[in-house]
Amino acid sequence: MNEISYSSSFNIFAVVAGILLLNRNMFTARVMRWLNLVFLLMFIVALPLILIGMPLELSIAHVRLDVWGSIVTLVLWVAMGFLFYWAHKQFSNKEAKLAFEGNGYSPNAPKSAIAMGPIILVGSIFLIWYMANGETPMKARELAKQQLGNEYEYHVTNVHSSGEHASVIVVAYNSNEIRHVKVGW
Repeated sequence: MNEISYSSSFNIFAVVAGILLLNRNMFTARVMRWLNLVFLLMFIVALPLILIGMPLELSIAHVRLDVWGSIVTLVLWVAMGFLFYWAHKQFSNKEAKLAFEGNGYSPNAPKSAIAMGPIILVGSIFLIWYMANGETPMKARELAKQQLGNEYEYHVTNVHSSGEHASVIVVAYNSNEIRHVKVGW
């Protein structure tokens, strides 16, 4: 055991939302329909962005070095996609639409949730560009290269910066090894 405790208030909200949905609370159903549609769109946008944002060689190294972990990740990714799609279909079936309409809510998919798709896409593309080309990631790659040398390729995965200070996680990888290097200034 690593003796790290886990607590999430999100779990409490999920349980309460589930209870309210079981009691056919239409306001909760409306909120959950909106959140599910946003999450579904985020899920659809995330896959190509992950593929664009991570170097192919790093993806290949992950698969080669952790085959079972890669398979489990893929299976969970597909299961999560089906779960979002299934929930969307449940909130969009004829019975649900009639219930929404009968309680004074629009039976159609929420336009604000659909509008979040392009916003998420543009924001994500900017973040990927920044993680690859920004001044902080470039400096972080150089610092990691000074520590580990030229036998690795470097990819920035996490940036925390505040003014002149930054803490950055850089993945150093080659075909035989993947290392996570924390650099800061």
